[in-house]
Amino acid sequence: MKAIVNDAQIESFQRDGFVVVPGLIERTVVDEWKRQVQRELGVETEDAIAKSVQVRWPASDGTSVLQKFRFRDGFDFHRVEGVVAAIDQFGGGNFSPREGDSNPHVLWPVPTDRWQVATSGHVDGYAGSRWFSFMIGATTYLHGVGPREGGTFLWPGSHIDNWLYYRAHPDAVGNGEDEARDTAFQQRARKRTPVEAVMDAGDVLFWHHNLYHSPSKNIGQRPRWGFFIRCHHNREAEIRHEAPEDLWRFWGSAGPHPES
Repeated sequence: MKAIVNDAQIESFQRDGFVVVPGLIERTVVDEWKRQVQRELGVETEDAIAKSVQVRWPASDGTSVLQKFRFRDGFDFHRVEGVVAAIDQFGGGNFSPREGDSNPHVLWPVPTDRWQVATSGHVDGYAGSRWFSFMIGATTYLHGVGPREGGTFLWPGSHIDNWLYYRAHPDAVGNGEDEARDTAFQQRARKRTPVEAVMDAGDVLFWHHNLYHSPSKNIGQRPRWGFFIRCHHNREAEIRHEAPEDLWRFWGSAGPHPES
């Protein structure tokens, strides 16, 4: 499969813990997603789609998750050829999307709310019994997402801070939910400035599993349709308790080796 991401994008991913790859998903795919949503709901206008979603998938904490909704004919986010190829490049062919991911998450707008930069976040993979480590995450949107429209806050370089924490506290890797670890992550994140990802339809955000991040509030005028996948390491069960000496040891690439 041909290279999809360039050396500068791989370097950005390794340095910052995330990168947005513009235009990775072709417009024809995005248009097909819209058509399939319309067919599923039996309506066409945005207002009618929004009302139908709110009835069938009531919001929890401001978000409607379209449970069990899947695109037909291989159009799921985790099956898009360019996405698969990019994941292989970032992860050295060691990561695979999890079946059942990528159902739409609709974040409803609250235009009258006060918007502010996120002051706290989280690291994926530690939700009770659904605990996984060594992941690549990916996000895309059905429509463009501008500032303050429900994108994602990311703390550049926090994946390095959190890896160094694991090096100093290796037992924390296997603790599942861990208040001391989460507090340490937040304290370290405060030393960095979060950025809000702004993306056009077809752009894809990739992030490292140790990256500190948080959703942004949607104070725009339209619902934010997001698709998320988390790709687990193919040796997950074997290596999940490790805090490797080299951050990129299990990625099939020798990235920059940060000093503690």
